[in-house]
Amino acid sequence: MDRRLGPLLQIPWPTATLTNTLAQLPDDCSLVIVYPKDSEECDFVRCAIGYLSWPRKIGEVRLALGENSRPVVSEHTAFLFCGLPLPNVPNAQRTQIGPNVVLLSAP
Repeated sequence: MDRRLGPLLQIPWPTATLTNTLAQLPDDCSLVIVYPKDSEECDFVRCAIGYLSWPRKIGEVRLALGENSRPVVSEHTAFLFCGLPLPNVPNAQRTQIGPNVVLLSAP
């Protein structure tokens, strides 16, 4: 999996990085992955994150060009943005995973 994720995320040891980053979230915190509607690369990242974070509940929001997302971060819901500009979300902790992947979680 690292051979495919590494070039997509542009980070070394992507499975370890993702696993360690997601392990920082509370066990009952679900994860919503937000990514471009037509991005096969981000779709693969979503599938990989679902596998690596099992049994965490995973959701997705696929946005078309020009659509925006207004995530509501809480202790029970975190958001991972892949390949999209990050919206302004006050009171959210930002964890940069790679150049195009950011985790928004409760502080």
